[in-house]
Amino acid sequence: MPSKDYKVHDFVTDPLFRKWVLAPEDDIHAYWEVWAQNHPDQRHILREARKLVLLTNFETVEVKGTAETKARITATLFEQELPPQPQTSRTHKKYYYPLAAVISLLMLLGAYLLYPFWNTSQSYTTDYGQRMEIELPDGSRALLNANSSLTIGKSWDTRREVWLRGEAFFDVDKWPADTRGDKQEEAYRKFTVHAGELDIEVLGTRFNVQQRCHSTQVILEEGLVRLKEKQKAAMPVKMNAGESVSFSDKDRVFKKEMIDTRTALSWKEGMHIFDATPLYEISEVLEDIYGYEVEIKNKALKKKRFSAQVPYGEVDLMIMLLQESLEVKIVRQNGSIIIK
Repeated sequence: MPSKDYKVHDFVTDPLFRKWVLAPEDDIHAYWEVWAQNHPDQRHILREARKLVLLTNFETVEVKGTAETKARITATLFEQELPPQPQTSRTHKKYYYPLAAVISLLMLLGAYLLYPFWNTSQSYTTDYGQRMEIELPDGSRALLNANSSLTIGKSWDTRREVWLRGEAFFDVDKWPADTRGDKQEEAYRKFTVHAGELDIEVLGTRFNVQQRCHSTQVILEEGLVRLKEKQKAAMPVKMNAGESVSFSDKDRVFKKEMIDTRTALSWKEGMHIFDATPLYEISEVLEDIYGYEVEIKNKALKKKRFSAQVPYGEVDLMIMLLQESLEVKIVRQNGSIIIK
């Protein structure tokens, strides 16, 4: 059974771990799932090792030769001290190493040494009406809403940070910070979302960020969040669960309020829940999520309120319910919606 002190190379060379990654079976998968649940602080190491195994996916070749030969190869790779070898009076020719085995071992060593330099930024983009679930390098998850993009920072081993345009819901795992000697600078590494003019910092929590039209809104479902303006050294704004904070790039004022998170975050469950929602807010959903240009002909109509539950993506149904409930006429043409 793996030790809780296993390092990346320990997992990479563990036959049971390699089999789980390259040729998983039900019982092996169940074994590693239980192990990961019992050692949550090792999950990021598991993920690094898994990537490395996939990068060095070569057939295992048995190294022929004596036990001394195998021990020397292992020691060379992982800088272990060799046990003293008994002297022998027999004269041997140089050991023969199968070429495939040598190449395999060199690939493993090279991949392990170069792995930290392979971290590059990754970007994800969604189209209108599309959602995307993204697994981040530390095991945290992001659900990207339609018409949005998310970029993951390069230096994930030292700083957990992403850049968001649009909207995403984040489920962030706590990630233990590195220790140096006997001094530990922080118990956990911060997770930062850069959105518009705000930096949203958390340790481990569930929250939603929407950044559109020079305005950013953060909704906190669980945990603690701290908001900071990029251009100001002002005191950060702290949030508690159930709160929404909006920030406009124009007036640069934070607006905090308690909200019903189930209704506000219904999109991540594949539903739009409207609870006495003004028509102008529904028009923003049609524009931001589905790409329509919406024109409401009468100012009084903008304040009319609408209540319904509509499955995500069912624009036809939404328009039909709006017409019947609000007694309005809605015309769609060439990517535009006119309400009158």
